Amino acid sequence: MDCVQIGPATSQISLCPGRSAASPVHVSIAAGPFHGSFGAEVDIRIFRNALERMYETLDGTAGLRSADGSLDVELIGNGTGRIRMKALARPMKSGELRFTADIDQSALPLILSAIDRLFLSSPNEPD
Repeated sequence: MDCVQIGPATSQISLCPGRSAASPVHVSIAAGPFHGSFGAEVDIRIFRNALERMYETLDGTAGLRSADGSLDVELIGNGTGRIRMKALARPMKSGELRFTADIDQSALPLILSAIDRLFLSSPNEPD
């Protein structure tokens, strides 16, 4: 399945098109040996637009939060090209996976392109 990958392979979030209308985004999260996956309802367009502003200015914050609190991801630009990702997943409210990771702003164009292609393009539009 084609997904949006955010972060290094050792501490990564993957956002994939959901398998049903009730869970429009399938989230996979991994930090070291710990991993999990679940469906979430998020506003991917707001996240994408904030990422684009961050890429242009190297500064700012882009947040991706689910309506039910099961996912909270924040990317914070430091103004020099380094981006800190803070992630929290708690899909069942009984446990959680929390981590931070650094990414470089050079990763943002691939993330933006994948979001556009997988989540925001019309099925009738050519890629």
